Amino acid sequence: MKRASLSVLGGVIGILFFLPLLWVLTNSLRPGSETFAHLTLSWQTFFELKPTLHNYSALLSSDVGRATLNSILVSAATVVI
Repeated sequence: MKRASLSVLGGVIGILFFLPLLWVLTNSLRPGSETFAHLTLSWQTFFELKPTLHNYSALLSSDVGRATLNSILVSAATVVI
């Protein structure tokens, strides 16, 4: 009995940690006008989605893309050295 309740508790904690990650991922795929359309926690927050990669293309075409590439190169060089 104790093992089963620990498993259920672990599952609930796992879901509580996973939901914010899912929310971030789904919002990153939404158009900007829909990002804050559903502020309450409902099924629409996660599943009513018209996905677009525009946010990622805008991010990578800006200076952030170059800064990320520089960080990756510096990190890789540090690991090699």
